[in-house]
Amino acid sequence: MIRKVNGIDIQKLCGWKPNPQGVTAVLNDPSNPFPDFTNATFSLQRQFAADMEETLLYEPLLWADPDYRRGAQAIGSCVAWGAELAATLITAKMAYKSRSKKRYAEAATEAIYGGCRVETNGGRRGGYSDGAYGAAAAQFMKEWGVVYRKDYSGETGVSEHDLRRYSGSKEKEWGNWGCGGRNDSGKLDQVAKGNPVKLISKVNSFDDVAAAIAISKCPVTIASDYGCSMRRDRNGFCSRSGSWSHQMCLIGVRFDKPGALCAQSWGPNVASGPKYPASMPDNIAGFTWWIPARDVDWICRSGDCWAIGDYANWRRDRTDFKKIFSRFTVA
Repeated sequence: MIRKVNGIDIQKLCGWKPNPQGVTAVLNDPSNPFPDFTNATFSLQRQFAADMEETLLYEPLLWADPDYRRGAQAIGSCVAWGAELAATLITAKMAYKSRSKKRYAEAATEAIYGGCRVETNGGRRGGYSDGAYGAAAAQFMKEWGVVYRKDYSGETGVSEHDLRRYSGSKEKEWGNWGCGGRNDSGKLDQVAKGNPVKLISKVNSFDDVAAAIAISKCPVTIASDYGCSMRRDRNGFCSRSGSWSHQMCLIGVRFDKPGALCAQSWGPNVASGPKYPASMPDNIAGFTWWIPARDVDWICRSGDCWAIGDYANWRRDRTDFKKIFSRFTVA
């Protein structure tokens, strides 16, 4: 079991703080028509059972950005990193569907981290100790929105709104002051409102996860105490081991050996061992592994795992990801 990544103690990167009351508040939000995904899963599976096939949500991302390299969190901001990847994957999918790479953009973790600690907490200062919960990040992206890795300083007049490069120190500051930082005065929140996710819905099982990913083509954030070995077996799975109070993102599903593909936020070359599929690029495989369906069920029992949707309602997405890589070979 690894204990450090990039010289940082793993426990300092594990920033999930369970908040059952906060989750309940999100579930009771009247603006969300499907707060609990289980209610939608039965209908989706009944109508589109034939669509339940292996799905890899990273494929549109590599189509939109073949040189994609995910960074590594520097503080206990994992909740924002899990949510960020979900938002980024949604932009990549929409770019692929429209065949316009201009629609792709990588979300900024700093804004999500500040927003889920301050804006979703009634605007109260978040303090400088790390941590958040999954429902807050999902709610921020739905009610406030997402900002991307762009330079907004010219638009807002605030120099620290240049988000082209990740900053752990900015995450720390914004975690106390909120999205945009101390001198923001709500300007970056206004930018975020132009880019909301459409729907967030709590998943409760592997079946929920499978329907969200394989049928609706939507990623799932997972927050729990799950930990694993970080050494992939011959089928690409890692065995459950240890405990991380951590949020990550599920970006694929398979049914030959039922499980979900999990993406980490600790940088490349953390997980090792055989990849599945074998053609999975190293810039993805360096921080991903498959979680068995039984462990996904266990993770979902945390009560703080969320499907992130790009539609106003849960429905079938007909996008054929298998066509994406038919034009070139992944080394």
